[in-house]
Amino acid sequence: MTRVTAILSGLVLLALAGCGSSSNTDDVNNPEPPVQGLLSPVSDSAVLEASWKEGLTQMSSTAQLEAAADAAAFVAAGGNFTGTYTQELNVDELDAVRYDGEHLFVAPRRYFHCCFILADAGAPVIEPPPKLERSIRILETDPANGDAQLAGTIPLEDNVSVQGMYVDNDKLFALTGTSLYGTYGDFWADIAIWAPEKLGFRIYDVTDAANPTLDIDVTIDGVFVESRRIGNTVYLISRYTPWIEGLHYYVTDAAQQAENEALLAGVSLDDLLPKITINDETTPLVSSDRCYVPTDETAPYAVITSVTAIPIDDPGNFSTTCYNQSAYGVYVSENALYFTQH
Repeated sequence: MTRVTAILSGLVLLALAGCGSSSNTDDVNNPEPPVQGLLSPVSDSAVLEASWKEGLTQMSSTAQLEAAADAAAFVAAGGNFTGTYTQELNVDELDAVRYDGEHLFVAPRRYFHCCFILADAGAPVIEPPPKLERSIRILETDPANGDAQLAGTIPLEDNVSVQGMYVDNDKLFALTGTSLYGTYGDFWADIAIWAPEKLGFRIYDVTDAANPTLDIDVTIDGVFVESRRIGNTVYLISRYTPWIEGLHYYVTDAAQQAENEALLAGVSLDDLLPKITINDETTPLVSSDRCYVPTDETAPYAVITSVTAIPIDDPGNFSTTCYNQSAYGVYVSENALYFTQH
């Protein structure tokens, strides 16, 4: 059964529950039990570290693939110009083509179309995709004549995919990644495949379309899940599992599990947290006091889902909240983010 978690709205409810007072004696002597959500704040960084390590020691490729199959079945069952179609008023959605009334911005889309091959040891090997054009094209439009001419380009490296873009006040916000899964299917739940990847974003000043300039270049540990823009803020949802050298990501017997436990005993929380690199300067993406763990007895999973809020005009002043579970889908309203989890 799919479980839906309203992360941001849940935080608001918890805050309201702790406010106010009552003069009613019965209320004082028999207080209402506190509201208990699906997630609880991390009160001690050791709690997050222990939860994450337990998830890493309980990894099972069979369980992951079964979860992926269930998720794939669930997904299968269910001015004077126009912009991107959106599901919610005032909630912008990323797109590969953006238009600001004067210029069209067209990003290349490199979907996950290469093939996985299992080597003798059972580790996945990815064949490199064919060479594709690697630039964001900027087209100057002439609406009166229905014409468009190339005004400029933004070159991209061969290993960079553009997840989508936003345009705001002569700023082009491009979400990037080392892979673009498209309809990901079974691979989404297989940690050993996507764990060592990175995503990120770049902001370009496109005031002069013929000569766009890079304002900021950011990479983040993990893989892209979803994004929305509300006002001046871009919300970037990502998921991450630490890639630890020597760890068995396909556990097949008790000996390998014991080796994992021994290796993880020497790993610190700082080693487990995802990092963000802004213009070549690397710092943690999130601190433990802004993270949540499951409130119930659900077994920990070796995935952290992060929500990063990025002001377009001041991207270095980002903030990130995380929780120690995976997200399979996201729905965003103007006041809340809702996560589906299998």
